Amino acid sequence: MTSKAKTTETPKPKTVLIRRGEVERRTGISCSTIYSMMEDPTVDPPFPKPVRVGRLAVAWIEKEIEEYLRLITDRRDARHHLGT
Repeated sequence: MTSKAKTTETPKPKTVLIRRGEVERRTGISCSTIYSMMEDPTVDPPFPKPVRVGRLAVAWIEKEIEEYLRLITDRRDARHHLGT
């Protein structure tokens, strides 16, 4: 009699991609500024880079945009808390 070991795999979280217009809407940053920020090494935190989803199309990973927004708001809140 053989028994198969049960494996429980944790499901990978689903990756959600959002297009440029949605990135602009969520961040309030214009298209030209988004691309400038991605290329500027002095921008801190760096703006997330898109992934290619077609020959002429790109999209951003939603969680990376959310993390970017969290970082900049946390930084703002820390400065506000310090009184600057």
